Amino acid sequence: LGHCFAQHCLARIFTMAFLRGHLCDGLKYAARWLHAAAEQGFAVAQKHYGLALAAGAGVDRHLEEAAKWLQCAAAQRDPEAAALLGDLLWRGGIGLDTDR
Repeated sequence: LGHCFAQHCLARIFTMAFLRGHLCDGLKYAARWLHAAAEQGFAVAQKHYGLALAAGAGVDRHLEEAAKWLQCAAAQRDPEAAALLGDLLWRGGIGLDTDR
C-alpha cells in the first residue's frame, strides 16, 4: 500500500503539475494517490479526496461518495472536513432535501 503521508504528498505534486500546465492527467493521478491514502485512514487525504469527488476533479463527480469521505475525515476531528460536510449537506443534492 505504501505510506499514506507520502501518497498524499504525491497527490499534491500531481495537482501542482496539472495546475502549472505540465501534466494534463495530473488530477487523475492525484485522485488515485488521494484514494490510496484515504483508504488507509489519513484524514487530510480523506478530506481532499472528498473534495475531488464533490468537484469531479480527476474522478467522476459523486456527491454521496464525497460526503462519505468528508464524514470519515470529520470523525477524526478535522474541523474543515466537518464544515465542508455541513455545507455539502446544507446544499442538498445527495439524497437529502435542501434546507430552506
